[in-house]
Amino acid sequence: MKRKQVISLIVTSAMLFSGMGMAAAAQPIEWNVQPAMTVDTESSTLAITVEEDEEETKKETEGETEPEAEESTEEETEETEEETEEETGEETEKETEEEPEEETGEETEKETEEETGEETEEEPEEEAEEEPEEETEEETEEETEEEPEEETEEETGEETEEETEEDPENLKEKLPEVQKHSWSADWSYDETCHWHECEMEDCLVANDSEKDGYAEHSYNDDGICTECGYDSMDGIAVAAQGDIPTYQEAYEIMIALKGEYPEGMTWTNFEPYGSSGHLGSAYTWKGGAIYGAKSAVGCMAFAFILSDEVFGNLPARAIERGNFKFEDVKVGDILRVEGNSHSVIVLQKTAGGVTVAEANYKKTVHWGRAMSASAVENADFIITRYPKGYVPSVDQEDEVAVEGTEGSLNWSLTDGGVLTISGNGAIPDYSPGNAPWSGYDFYTVVIDEGVTGIGEYAFYQSEALSVYIPDSVTDIGQNAFRGSALLAVTVPGKVKTIGDGAFYDCKNLTSVTVSQGVAHIGDNAFNGCTTLAYIDFPASIRSVGAGAFGSCDMMVSVRFMPGSGNVTLGDGLFRACQHLTRVTLPQTADSISAYMFQSCTSLETVYIPASVKSIGENPFTSCRSLKFIYFGGSEAEWKAVSNPQLEASLKSTGTTVVFDAVFDDPFATDPNDPGDFLPGGNESCTNHIDADGDGKCDNCGAAVPVDKPESSGKPESSGKPESGGNSRPSAGGSSGNYSGGDSSGSYSGFGGSGGLDGTGNPIISTVIRRGEDGSRIVSKTHRDGTVVTTTTNAAGKIKMEAKLSASGIRTAEQNGEAVALPIPAVRAVKDVSMASAITVHTQKDQPVKVAIPVALPAAGVVAVIVNEDGSTTVMKDSVPTKDSVVVSLPNGATIKIVDNSKSFSDVPAESGFLDAVSFISARELFYGTTETTFAPDAPMTYAVLTTALARFDGVQTDGGATWYEKSMEWASARGIKDGTNPDSSITFEQLVTLLWKYQGSPVDAALSGDGAASQLSEAEKAMQWASKNGIVNGFEDGTFDPQKQVNRAQAAQIIMNFAKSTAFNPVQPLEQNIKKD
Repeated sequence: MKRKQVISLIVTSAMLFSGMGMAAAAQPIEWNVQPAMTVDTESSTLAITVEEDEEETKKETEGETEPEAEESTEEETEETEEETEEETGEETEKETEEEPEEETGEETEKETEEETGEETEEEPEEEAEEEPEEETEEETEEETEEEPEEETEEETGEETEEETEEDPENLKEKLPEVQKHSWSADWSYDETCHWHECEMEDCLVANDSEKDGYAEHSYNDDGICTECGYDSMDGIAVAAQGDIPTYQEAYEIMIALKGEYPEGMTWTNFEPYGSSGHLGSAYTWKGGAIYGAKSAVGCMAFAFILSDEVFGNLPARAIERGNFKFEDVKVGDILRVEGNSHSVIVLQKTAGGVTVAEANYKKTVHWGRAMSASAVENADFIITRYPKGYVPSVDQEDEVAVEGTEGSLNWSLTDGGVLTISGNGAIPDYSPGNAPWSGYDFYTVVIDEGVTGIGEYAFYQSEALSVYIPDSVTDIGQNAFRGSALLAVTVPGKVKTIGDGAFYDCKNLTSVTVSQGVAHIGDNAFNGCTTLAYIDFPASIRSVGAGAFGSCDMMVSVRFMPGSGNVTLGDGLFRACQHLTRVTLPQTADSISAYMFQSCTSLETVYIPASVKSIGENPFTSCRSLKFIYFGGSEAEWKAVSNPQLEASLKSTGTTVVFDAVFDDPFATDPNDPGDFLPGGNESCTNHIDADGDGKCDNCGAAVPVDKPESSGKPESSGKPESGGNSRPSAGGSSGNYSGGDSSGSYSGFGGSGGLDGTGNPIISTVIRRGEDGSRIVSKTHRDGTVVTTTTNAAGKIKMEAKLSASGIRTAEQNGEAVALPIPAVRAVKDVSMASAITVHTQKDQPVKVAIPVALPAAGVVAVIVNEDGSTTVMKDSVPTKDSVVVSLPNGATIKIVDNSKSFSDVPAESGFLDAVSFISARELFYGTTETTFAPDAPMTYAVLTTALARFDGVQTDGGATWYEKSMEWASARGIKDGTNPDSSITFEQLVTLLWKYQGSPVDAALSGDGAASQLSEAEKAMQWASKNGIVNGFEDGTFDPQKQVNRAQAAQIIMNFAKSTAFNPVQPLEQNIKKD
């Protein structure tokens, strides 16, 4: 009998014995066709269900009411499930007849669906005889041997349908043989495991894990499974495609690191990774071994830092030259070039070549150098993290929108904004804005090989962000890219001349690479490139025109490689480069031109070679920070080229000339350079790293303690790099008395001038992990116990938290220094919401002076404290130094570094007091007379000066009957008030004396023991103190006269000098300065 018929009988019996009328029970088959009563299930389960004693079943059927039947059925079901779980699992088939049970169709359906997953075919209800039913593989041989049970006849007297039985022997004949397998010799696999497939037709084993040889892959160093030969790179393109960034995403991830590793940052095989490295002895990358190495220093370390940030743990693989073409190279690939001696990473790719980022490029970090397609294909090998067969997704096809011809040249512009110029010959000269493509928007310029020159005004004021110039170009015309939006440019070595004004006023230009071979740079060629910070000239340079790099506001370093030919330098070459701190002039220069360094207010040292035979007019005017000139010739030779005006200027700035100085070549190679790859093979491991947390070094297998970071998230990598105990070897050459030609870049560790030691607090352990929100968290512990944690969220916003050690604070205070915060240099931004937040825990009740490393800290750069409500307040005592901002911080303060500089129409860029006015106004010590004017020549009053000092001291000066009442009360409490009328103008002498008193009335130690100090007046002591500490610097024009009135600009200069000179020396405690009655 079929299952539906059995259920029908069960339900009919229940209806009869529960008192239902005969009429209702007379049509069981008709009632049984309702959907709720249609049940399909496995016969094996029901076979177990009917194993009850026939007599017991009959008794229960006769005596139970419908509710009792339900309860009984549930109990039987539980017993059945227990029995089923105890079966042996042997597979067979069986046919059986089943008794009716007192249960409703719904209960039966629910029970059978829970017990089995397969369904039997339904037969028509009119069938009286149950056909043989196949049981599932779950039945045992014991079930097969059971005798079929006969259904009982209903006691109502009504005849039931009889069912015929089949002989058990017939059932046995129908059982199939046990499943046999024929396992394949070849392996099948996925990304994780491998196995052998069964080659038998209709094999019932569907789960891979039950197949022969099933196991996880076991990889060798090349990412190949040693058992099945599976290449770990195969198949990932499909399975992990969502984890592979697009070209644009890869570029944005890498370029976001430019703030942490800025242009010009010192980077060699010794630092920041290496024997003198403050970041560790080596960097260990995540992608697995390359030629047996997993760690590196120098350029390879930098390339893998960017690569790891883009690709995470995706495996790395090397492809040798000849096995790849230019088309195979992708954004994020690492190129090994220059005779297997240098590594670069691809930032962008165009049809003509690539743009790269690199470190240890002339000992610094460099972003934006261009390489041609042929140079890429000539690389010794490339390292890629892309899977084999991976094809980057391409947005809609970039179709040509407009095209034209210019003589022998063709040009085309695509919908995506790519302008391509091809053919043979030079791009013609144009008048401004008259080139045929001038009326279109384009963002990339590709000049194909064969084009020999770029004409005048060819790309004047274009919106192009990048340009590829091929090796076939030999000349760049006047004003060719003037006023364009270029971010970077590489001038190839075949170019002999860069024309006048070629890149004039390219305000977004941050990277310029001038290749060996370029000979002449025209007048004003890069003038007004206000974001250009570094320039290195090749040894092939023969002339640089007048004003070529004038008004490059952010220029920090200029270096000429040593060459053999004479080099001519034009007038005003670096005029008004306010942040220029160091210059390496060509060793064959014949003169120092007029106004060459005028208003380079940050310039500290200059090396002038003995080849110089003349010095022009006022080359160092307003170079108030110039401390040393190192001259390669003798004193007699210096006197022969100097003049009285120059000597007076140098005397006013306190500049010392050192004679017979030996040139220290910043480009010289070090014979002890270890190379960038760490030793591989069986050599001893120098950098134990346990990235996978298995307690073993990834490099050598040695036991490594597993770091257990407090924060959630699995560590990405951790380790305890050894700190280098040796000093960095000399960069080459004899230093003599000259120390200014170094290649320290913009990032010289964790501090700078004023006694900060940038390499005295190395990292001893690093833990990198991912936060629950996907943020990247890096915790670094330094030797003195300071812990710095940097968190970068998914949007690229950075937050830093530093816990200063007590010993570090104590040492700095004992030395009269600020505590150097060991973090990478941050960049000041105008928008405070975009600035990185830095929280500093000092564990002190009193404020602690801390030096925050800052890239290019201009006079208008300040620290702001973040209040509890999210608002910010300018910290008026924050003082920019050479490469940091020093500020007094309370415990737990969160600060940001912001460019708060203001512009005034009456303080032009060439003003000698520009920095001083910017310093004062950015700190809101005193304000301009209007929003746009400062009135620099107006007299300084006692009230304004006192208020400025009170604000510098952190006093809230708002309120009171007059605007200066609070500041006067402060001056009286500090014992520095002298009774001068608040509205009165003051003299230089009064100003200096007031500062001297504010500082605690210090006395020269040379006079303190012999009674000489008691013979001096307060004003004399103050003037002596001010002169010794450089507080009256900047008045080389002779305008400083103690008895003369001081104007607002002059007062700003003196206050700024005072702030800088005392930045590392705390003011005396308040009680020592209160005047005793």
